[in-house]
Amino acid sequence: MKNRFKKLFSVFFVFSVICAGVFAAPIKIENGYKDLAWGTTVKDAQKKGYKLSLLTGEDVNILQAKFSEKVDFYHVKTNEKNLNLLVFCYYKEKLFCVCESLEGKNFSIQTLKSRYGENILSSGSSDGAFFAFGADNNLTASFIMDGTTRILTFIFDWNIFGKLTGQITDGSNSANSSDSTNSSDFVKQFDGLAQKLLQEPKKGEKASYAFLDFSTDNQNSSVEKYITDALTESVFNTGKVKIIERDNLEKILNEQKLQSSGLVNESQAANIGNIAGVEYVCYGTIKEIENGYTVSARVVDVESGEICAMSRTNITKDSYLEGVASGNSGSSKKSSSSAAAKKPQNSLWVCQTSRNEFDGYTTYIFTLKGPQNEFLFMGYDKNDVPSKSLVRAGVNWGGMSYGTYDFKTETKGTVSKRFNNAKWSKDTGWKDGSNWFYFSYNKGESARFFINLFEDNNYLTIRHDGNVRRFQTMGFWETVEANGLTKQEIFDAIGNEEF
Repeated sequence: MKNRFKKLFSVFFVFSVICAGVFAAPIKIENGYKDLAWGTTVKDAQKKGYKLSLLTGEDVNILQAKFSEKVDFYHVKTNEKNLNLLVFCYYKEKLFCVCESLEGKNFSIQTLKSRYGENILSSGSSDGAFFAFGADNNLTASFIMDGTTRILTFIFDWNIFGKLTGQITDGSNSANSSDSTNSSDFVKQFDGLAQKLLQEPKKGEKASYAFLDFSTDNQNSSVEKYITDALTESVFNTGKVKIIERDNLEKILNEQKLQSSGLVNESQAANIGNIAGVEYVCYGTIKEIENGYTVSARVVDVESGEICAMSRTNITKDSYLEGVASGNSGSSKKSSSSAAAKKPQNSLWVCQTSRNEFDGYTTYIFTLKGPQNEFLFMGYDKNDVPSKSLVRAGVNWGGMSYGTYDFKTETKGTVSKRFNNAKWSKDTGWKDGSNWFYFSYNKGESARFFINLFEDNNYLTIRHDGNVRRFQTMGFWETVEANGLTKQEIFDAIGNEEF
């Protein structure tokens, strides 16, 4: 078994690094291993009937060397057919990684799909080994099929795994980051409040919740949704609740012509909960204070219609909230077509320009930074001969940006799309090789696709490579017009190229 562990985990860590750079389609894996959720303890596993034995000796030293902090590794006894090796990994006594090895005859991609879901991304093969990768929210998984006889599977909570292996660093430790708090740290500010909102389930093992958008005094929808999502994530991360997906809740509310904001009372909240089929509804208010907000939350027991939990906490603004908090409204208002149009107060889009006199074009680059280092952009090379103008648009994900992206929109629900890489220069557009960055791109359609997203949504939430980022996209066209450009010339330039 000793040699088997060495071989298994040496492959594991090599391919986990690959996973960090491979952008994959979502896969259908539960947030944990079968009936266990991330963050559960060894005792929780034992209560479920798992027989765990702590690994010791040289194997542990080899494995521990891969992590920056102490991790406990447990071998799990299993009688499952073909599953001859199962290991649970715990950080601070919480489950964050599962490794399993299946051996049998005539394994194929269909074997993976039958066990882990239909949306597995095939990533190629070499030397008789087949590789596949997948990611869902902060869950990441890799599959390595050695010939046709063995499948090694590694499923892990990427937010923890990436930090312990140095592949994710906090924004406060990055010389290139201006964020005082990264998105994971921002969510952690709600952990104390989340614990106070937990209620006992009325049926099953987990209580079911619906979260309504918390309300602000100035009705800034971007602040409301950003903070509500962070609290929702913190409550979900406890591993003790089930939460109705926002898209499903919005659909139910729209059908019943009910509002989803926090400006409700307990009777209205209970009515929404009954319609949504949940046990508890959480709603509340957001009050701006110096350098942050006071978030006050209430939980209503849907069955009784009474408030069963009430608490509040103060949170500090991150860079995203610093940007959106200055606006009086979360809505986007179209500006006049006048050449004197000013950049709207709420817009976070930034434009820089450069002129290439030799080739006769001016480059405009519009960028929108997210809560970390990712950014959305539109680049426009405006040629003196209009038929030679060029437009590119896309998202930079902090490096190589190809793969599948999930876009959560206000108007069309969740849209998934796969992209390849392209390059653009921050200084001089597509013609100069200096200061390149990569962005996601499909020939002939990406620019129009992204610009429509920028136009149709005040905010845009994007999931890719196991991470989720939210962008305030409102004010895009107003910012374009404030720089002397028009919507028509942008779309004309998109149509110039044939691929």
